[in-house]
Amino acid sequence: MSEGYAAFKEAFTRLLDVKVARTFNQVLKDFMTNQDMHAFVDKLKEICLDPPERTELLYVVRAVLPDILVEAYDNELGGELLKIAQSQRDGSDLEEPARRSYEVHYLGSGGLTHIPTLDSENDQEMLVAVLRAIFASEQTATPVYLELTADSIRSVDVEMGHAITTCSLEHTVYCNIVNLTESAADTVLVLVYQDPIYEIVVAHYYTCSLVLAKEVVVAVLGGDIGTDQIADPFAAVEEAEEPAEGEVFEIMQLERRRLKHQQGLGAGQFGMVSQCLRLAPPDEGCTSSLKVYLAELSDDTKGPHPVAVKICRVDNKHEDELEFAREAVVMQALQHPHVVELVGVCMERKPWMLVLEYMAYGNLKSLLESCLERKLQLTSLEMIYMCRQLADALSYIHQKGFVHMDVAARNVLCGPNCLIKLADFGQSQQKDEEGRFVLRKVMRLSVRWMAPETLAGLRKVFSERTDVWGYAVTCWEVFMYGRTPFTRLKTEAARDMIMRGRARLTSRPPTTCPKDMWAVLCTCWDYEPGKRPLFAAHRCLRAELSDALHDLEDKRRGEPAPRDIGAMLKQ
Repeated sequence: MSEGYAAFKEAFTRLLDVKVARTFNQVLKDFMTNQDMHAFVDKLKEICLDPPERTELLYVVRAVLPDILVEAYDNELGGELLKIAQSQRDGSDLEEPARRSYEVHYLGSGGLTHIPTLDSENDQEMLVAVLRAIFASEQTATPVYLELTADSIRSVDVEMGHAITTCSLEHTVYCNIVNLTESAADTVLVLVYQDPIYEIVVAHYYTCSLVLAKEVVVAVLGGDIGTDQIADPFAAVEEAEEPAEGEVFEIMQLERRRLKHQQGLGAGQFGMVSQCLRLAPPDEGCTSSLKVYLAELSDDTKGPHPVAVKICRVDNKHEDELEFAREAVVMQALQHPHVVELVGVCMERKPWMLVLEYMAYGNLKSLLESCLERKLQLTSLEMIYMCRQLADALSYIHQKGFVHMDVAARNVLCGPNCLIKLADFGQSQQKDEEGRFVLRKVMRLSVRWMAPETLAGLRKVFSERTDVWGYAVTCWEVFMYGRTPFTRLKTEAARDMIMRGRARLTSRPPTTCPKDMWAVLCTCWDYEPGKRPLFAAHRCLRAELSDALHDLEDKRRGEPAPRDIGAMLKQ
């Protein structure tokens, strides 16, 4: 999206004088207000078709439209005019050439209420319901080429040659197969995309053979891999011998052959996340190095047991690879009952992989949303118990010298009897001697969970106080059953209003949150960072979060013990 936007700015500056540029900007503003696509395209034609050299603007303007509206724009503009505009763009250098192309049929698209997960039966029913609605509309299936580039996947009309759907891989949040019948001919591939600006979740459906659908799933989630990896997504790419550097990656190295893929768990920022079975050592003995053997010795006696595997796509950018490797470095330094354990790494060849402790009930946000859908009410003790465990985990990682920077319910994993563990350390950083991390570069951050002092300026300072803010927002998610904070605001509006103090979660406490718990959370949202509590006592005299949460939990010891919520949802 950034390359497309840069191309738009370049063409806009080169082709339009000040007067026409103002008119062009007003047309864009009017469209974002009234969403009238027909009037929008008509006005753009008036500006861009005379003189003819402006025609390329009709193509590059797609980069500033929300992805969810690009399809409607292309249809309104027409395939022929879009081709002309694209050719005017000197060879259409905005889109990278496809590295994979699949001939499939596009069935249609439909909106979803939330991002689905593979381990939720309710989510599978939601996807099937949207698909059945598409079938009921009697929409004609369109032959398309499903083209996979280094950073996007798009479907291109075979006859017209224009894109019907375009999704960046970064924001493709789900890819899987839906089998309506046992016939391979009826296999349906679904790609789910979340618009990064409007946060709308849309499912795109395609039909093709089962073999082809499996290949697309692996290619989208696992990276640029060969046919051997369709059967084994963990197989190393022989020509890509690029080991991660550092002693950590030597000591923690595991053998790929001992990982047996079972099912996908979804798509992460870097690639596919899978559940797999970690097999016991082969009878002939350990063939790995001494360091590998020592790393695996501690749990060789367990026999086959489930683990989760995060895969870094082979074609990820260098910055993404550094972030992926940093997550391993951080996690190997952490051992706590409420922090997901790093079992090991496979980083001697690509694709790089992190092997993690498997948490059977998925992430906390999805579990809370399932409770809401199933009308399963959590007790106040269960909710406070979850919040207390998270406070203990964050207290520990700050004592170890790290700041998490991405505390949210989606990054917390769930186990039996309301056990939770903090995960996803890809953005975590080592603190300096003053207990801070100063961010001086662009980094993907979750605005709705960020403290106001980290939202302004190029130099952003993160610390325990900023994680405390995100922690309180995550607790709010717990009491709101997974609801996204400031859900009615677009991301940029949420950022501006949080900075100015005009968007505050303190204005309306959830009815499910006890008053004593709410009083604790409100202290975490103080706009003066120094007035927020810390997770554990340092040099402060006031009561800190972990102690406060333990006290709240102790007050409710007479209530029934936390239930196995995940098991209840699976019944």
